[in-house]
Amino acid sequence: MRKAFTLIELLVVIAIIAILAAILFPVFTQAKASAKKTQKLAEFKQAGTSVQIYLGDTDDVAPRGDYLIMGSSIVSPRTGATIANPQVTWCQAAQPYMKNWPVLNDAAVPDPLSVWVNSTPPQWYYNWMRWPAVGFNVNYFNNAAGDCSGWAPAPGLTSFGLPIAMTSVASPSSTIMFSHTKRVGSAAVGAYTSYNAESPASYLANDTCSWTNGGWGIGSYGDCTAASCGGPTYPGNPTSTGDYATPYANQGIVIMSDSSAKAMPAGKVAAGTNWRVGIANSAITITDRAQYIWDTQQ
Repeated sequence: MRKAFTLIELLVVIAIIAILAAILFPVFTQAKASAKKTQKLAEFKQAGTSVQIYLGDTDDVAPRGDYLIMGSSIVSPRTGATIANPQVTWCQAAQPYMKNWPVLNDAAVPDPLSVWVNSTPPQWYYNWMRWPAVGFNVNYFNNAAGDCSGWAPAPGLTSFGLPIAMTSVASPSSTIMFSHTKRVGSAAVGAYTSYNAESPASYLANDTCSWTNGGWGIGSYGDCTAASCGGPTYPGNPTSTGDYATPYANQGIVIMSDSSAKAMPAGKVAAGTNWRVGIANSAITITDRAQYIWDTQQ
């Protein structure tokens, strides 16, 4: 007689395999997500390092978040359209040292205008530099002062103040220079640019001039809804983290002024403020300067 498994034995084996799969699949998923986060940490750090090299050629003066090249023009290689007085962002300024546009993108962050794929609008640097997945701490590194007296002090500067000297940063290893940013909006109505990152509580801060009631909290542009910007195009709207993206297990990536990169949840990035999930944007204030990691003087 040939021996064979009984039906009960087969069902037991199948049940064991199902249990093991239920246990291991989440582990594999977490491992994959962790690997992607590690890769993006390395890529964002490369962006931070390129800015450090850039600083060597600018006498340690930080880049501008954005400005216009007045009296100049560029032609789109795809559409042939001429753009007068083209805009330049910190991404383009740092690119000669970076030599790699894709490190500024993150496929885990929604791209409503599809500027990082071959579609419309066309795939080229003028769009890439305005919709990266990492934004510049423009409120403090291009500080226009609490009374906004430093607003647009130079011809062609579209907003904010002049760049600060990096030697004035009190604690480079614990001061955010760049952070993960959302790209919110829709193809129908357009998307908010993402090359600058609003610091938490910047609108009500007494030492910096914030150009919009952006920042964090419910009601900020980073948490746009169908009524406010044609969305919802960002998962989980409204999340109240403003324009800070947290695609990796509720963590985003920040790059410090010394170019070190760290993964942080929103709560740590907003340390020193009264931010919490569900708080209104207009109610966020700085409560502890010593813990506020966006201020270059702390």
